[in-house]
Amino acid sequence: MKIMNKIIYPIIMMCFFTIGQSKAQSKIEIDPCRLVREEIIPLRTPNFDQSALWKKISGVKGIERPRTALPVVDGGQIFIGSSVPFDDKTGLGLPQIQMVRTDRVGKVIVEKWINVKGLKTVADAILLKDRIVILSQLGTDNDDVISLQFLNGIGEERNAKIISDPRYRLNPKSMVSVTGGTQMIIAAEAISRKNLKDTFSVLIWVDKEGKKIIQKEYLPGVQNRPEFIGRLDKGETVMTGRVVDENGRDSGWVLRLSSKGEIIYQRPYPRGGDSVIRRAASLGNGAMIVVGDTLPSAAGDKAAWIMELDKQGNPVWQKYLTGKYKYSGVDVIALGDGRYNMLIAGQPTNEGGRQYARVLTLTSEGVIIGDESFIEASNSIPVRIINQNGKRVILGLAETGFSKDGVANDLKYAAYDMWMMGLAPLPEYTNSCAGSPNRTLDDLP
Repeated sequence: MKIMNKIIYPIIMMCFFTIGQSKAQSKIEIDPCRLVREEIIPLRTPNFDQSALWKKISGVKGIERPRTALPVVDGGQIFIGSSVPFDDKTGLGLPQIQMVRTDRVGKVIVEKWINVKGLKTVADAILLKDRIVILSQLGTDNDDVISLQFLNGIGEERNAKIISDPRYRLNPKSMVSVTGGTQMIIAAEAISRKNLKDTFSVLIWVDKEGKKIIQKEYLPGVQNRPEFIGRLDKGETVMTGRVVDENGRDSGWVLRLSSKGEIIYQRPYPRGGDSVIRRAASLGNGAMIVVGDTLPSAAGDKAAWIMELDKQGNPVWQKYLTGKYKYSGVDVIALGDGRYNMLIAGQPTNEGGRQYARVLTLTSEGVIIGDESFIEASNSIPVRIINQNGKRVILGLAETGFSKDGVANDLKYAAYDMWMMGLAPLPEYTNSCAGSPNRTLDDLP
């Protein structure tokens, strides 16, 4: 019996010590200023009990594909995408440009559908001083070219320009204005006419009227595809996308470019089985915050991915966002006070659920301090988020009809319409992790 006590007593005491230690550890608060360089974060179940300043739906019976949201100086917004009408008897019609303009309180003041001969898709749009420039793809089964459509503020067509290349089929992806709006840069996927598997990125500089100035190719011979081009400081730009490595795996890809399009650095970011970087936002001095998604190498659902990069492209920190949904990093904005808003798309898994939009607020150290989830009608798919002098606006798709099982892929989104929403303002924020200003002890008089 004494021998048993000698064995059992230490074990019992060890268990109590372990339990007590665990409880003590659970009371230790996580330091929000401690930098965790890499982290997998399981998100909680979405809570759709969120307020919005306004919501709007726009569409016809058919397929809407919203692409971008543009802030207007009067406090309103312009939303651009494509729309393909559908008739039960004749089927799908011809694609059109869809334009919706709202005022500062979300009231729709312009709603137009613009016919463009040969239109296939709308990729992006930007605002110049007095014009909307819409980046589109025109073509047939054997050819693809870039189209620039110039509209005024109420959607009236002013001009159009075609950009083509005899060597490549061009699939436009993104566009940005530079040098004070006197030039634009178009990011496109170039597909060799001789070998359709030979795809890579091109940047095309055009003047404000759409005339081509110069075209540059990036990593020809290495399969890659751009997703986004945006501005950095000092006339620099960033292009993000994906690049295929020697093992045939997609890696997230970032290129920091000088004002002349020369590569400052280009880096692949392999993660999991496959990965892509979809958008980037400048943090100043060449640093940036980027978002995308990654597939795990083993079993598991797609995760949203956010990463802060220093000016050399080195990861400062990165987070992978998982949960009971498949998540994609769709867009990101820097709010100017040390916070970031990351827009992610949640898709149901085998466990069920609905498609929805989620906005995470993170500190500059990558700590999540805000979590908002939104859904409209049956399902919602987010596309863009913009910050307009403190106002946040989301653009996406909402399933306002009822999708039928077993429909063809080209009719998958026939029950969806353009969805626009003004979000409630975030609470005031002070970055407690930032260094305090220099102070001195003044002498008394």
